[in-house]
This record gives sequence, C-alpha cells and structure tokens, in this order.
Amino acid sequence: MAKILFRCDAGNIKNLGTGHLMRSIFILNYLKKRIKKLDYIFLCKTKNKYAISKKILLSKKIKYQSIGHEIKIYSYQESKIINKIKPDIIIFDQLDKPKKTFFKEIDKKTKIITIDSQVEKFEGLDLMINPMNHIIRKQKNILSGFQYNIISEQIYNPSKKNKKYKNIFISFGGFDYKNIVSFVKPIVLKNKHLNFFINSKFKKKFSDLDNVNFFDYNNYYKIKSKCCIAIISGGITLIEAIYFGIFTISIPQYKHQLENIRNLEKRSLTKLLTINKSSLDFINNFFENDYSKNKLIKKFKHAQIKFKKNYKGKVVLNKIYKLIKKK
Repeated sequence: MAKILFRCDAGNIKNLGTGHLMRSIFILNYLKKRIKKLDYIFLCKTKNKYAISKKILLSKKIKYQSIGHEIKIYSYQESKIINKIKPDIIIFDQLDKPKKTFFKEIDKKTKIITIDSQVEKFEGLDLMINPMNHIIRKQKNILSGFQYNIISEQIYNPSKKNKKYKNIFISFGGFDYKNIVSFVKPIVLKNKHLNFFINSKFKKKFSDLDNVNFFDYNNYYKIKSKCCIAIISGGITLIEAIYFGIFTISIPQYKHQLENIRNLEKRSLTKLLTINKSSLDFINNFFENDYSKNKLIKKFKHAQIKFKKNYKGKVVLNKIYKLIKKK
C-alpha cells in the first residue's frame, strides 16, 4: 500500500490560519473511506505560533511528525526531511511559491500533488490543484478554478430544514489578522433581535451578550448549517458558505482573498465590504430590514444553484485517489 505524506501547516500567522490543515484532513477522511489500512502521516510545524496544528491533529487523532518552525517552506532542509520519510505520494497544501529546483530535490519515485502552491511550471508534478485561482489553465492534470475547491463531506448534502433567518454566522478564519471581530462587535450589540454564532476563542469579547453563541472546530459545521447569513473573510470558509446556501458579507484579510471575493461578487455569490463606517452602516441597514426579500439574496439564490451544479470537488478527490491506487 502506498505511503501518503501530507505537508501542511496551521497557525496564528499572516496568510495561514487553519484552512490548509483542515482541507488536508478532509482529503484524509475521504481516502480512509475508500482505502483500508491507509498508510499516511502529516508533516506539520507544531510549536510557537503553529501550536494550533498540534491541537487540531491531536483532537482528530491524526498521525503526525513535527517539523521545526524555523525550517522554510519548500527549502532544501524540508526536502531532506521529506526524503527520509520516503513517501510514495506527497500532498503539499501551502499558499507559497516554491523555488524552481525544489521538486527536483524530492525522490523521483514520489508522486507530487500541490494545492494552492504558486507553481509557475507544471514540470515535476503529477497533479496541480489551484481552487482559489479563477484563471483557468487548460492543461492535463491541472485543476484550476473555484469549482475545484475541496470542502468537507459534512456539507455535500446541507439541510435547509434547520436554517433560520435570525441566525448569523461570524468567522474570520483561523487567524483574524485584521481584528475584524472588533469591527463587527457594534453590529452584534445593535442587532439584539438576531442570534450570532462566533468562534469560542472570542468568548472574552462577547461573553456578556445574550444574543451570542459560540462554536469551535468540533461543532463548526453543525452550527454553520443552521445559519442563513454569514459575515466572514475569504478562503475555504467562503466557498463552504456558498455551497451551504448561506449569503455572505465578505471582509477580506489579505490581498489574495480580496481578489477571490471580487470575482465571486461579480457572479452574485457574495457581497464585498471593507473595514469602514459605510460598511458598518450597510450591515446594520441590511439587518434592520427584512433581508429575506433583499435583491442581493435573490440574486445569490439563483447564482448559488449554478455554482453548486458546477461544483467538482468530488472529481478532485477521485483524481487524488486514482493516483494513490496506481502506486
């Protein structure tokens, strides 16, 4: 049986958060259902600002090996550690640009899959997945575009029965780099007729409010499925919300999120806002009125049907599975 190595991280670091690690876990769970006695290991940074990686991996009972937090991504030191593990398949889920010679440093027998990597050339790779890149590259074994996002199997069949228009989901990724949660607190205070669901790490900020409930990564999807509106940043959280049928107000943390949100807004799949007074006024006005009849939501509902119809996440997972079965 092929040995699979997942190379990803999570941490309280700009451009990182927890999305890459969680997506790798989605892939692992899919493969576990299809392959008996799956031989795998996660290679992750787990100390200092990366401590959240260890917390998540332990909570999910996932096998892992730690890599020094000082070792640079796609470096010669990293390739040496990877080659010592001797994987048959390696899945890199990292938003970084590899140096030109990096993949040549990996053992030639190892099949390489990249997700989100800013790879300029396909040379040396077996599968390249760029799900948050709206520019389509038509080439064999390159999957590029929003429809190729990999999301949790927990939301492939989201239920509409539990959704309530008074439930508002708030999430700004694993690391709230711009402290957007402080920006939205006045909205929570003003709209006491609504139920807000916020990450439990912000309990100190909101614990005195009766209209706030908390979630963590264990009940994340259960809570999210009960909401009809979300105030979020970009990344996988946004794509999942769209698939769920949740209308999103998106406030980006980073440049790449801004680009993705702009492209999704053009398709009527989200509303882009920034941190300023006009955005605050927009959200409060939105909640004060009957937003179930809002034009933006009506357009979103039509666009969401098309988005869901074109979604090809299972195609991506099946390609990964077939590569593994060939080894």
